[in-house]
Amino acid sequence: MKLSAFLGMPVRDRTGDGTVGEVIDLAVRAGDAALTYILVNLNMTGGFDPIIFRADTLRFEEEYLVSVFSAQEISTKRQNNPSSSGSSLDLSVLPPQVIGPFGNTIAPVVIGAVLNEALQDKPHPDPPEDEYCWFRKIQGSSIFDPSGEIGVLQDIGCDFEGKSMLFLQVDNGHEVTKIPYEALRNIPGGDYLVVSSVTDPVRPV
Repeated sequence: MKLSAFLGMPVRDRTGDGTVGEVIDLAVRAGDAALTYILVNLNMTGGFDPIIFRADTLRFEEEYLVSVFSAQEISTKRQNNPSSSGSSLDLSVLPPQVIGPFGNTIAPVVIGAVLNEALQDKPHPDPPEDEYCWFRKIQGSSIFDPSGEIGVLQDIGCDFEGKSMLFLQVDNGHEVTKIPYEALRNIPGGDYLVVSSVTDPVRPV
């Protein structure tokens, strides 16, 4: 799949029945093909209430993602912290038993204590680690290799089950090609992308 396919995708609670939000962005980093962070908007009525999930706490089910968390576990924290409206809730700080692979048992009392500390003040959160940037920020940005500009970033291919990035989809104005993600060397300030020389980019099907 491609990252753009996840934008706007519903996120359901761990029962798979109730929708708790929708994906609004995914974090990328040069030199690291791991899919690690996903930004989800919890407000389903047109507002903005972002929360950062670790990708390993979500699984893909056809046209939606399923979280390891119940809707009640998240909504209870929001209700108990009305001042947190519009802030980010970084689930990456949760202990290992909470952020592990889908299916782990989660104690509500533990998650409650940690989520309280995780509430952020910024209405639009930065990625939780240095050198990450949001996909939407760089989509459409210019890509350079040692020879100069080679096109603009159209999309990024990924293996969601394996939580890894696969390729950069590049539009050079004449054709669309894909470059192995490992060729991505830098994203200076999130303004443009720098890749190593690629002798044989492959045209997407």
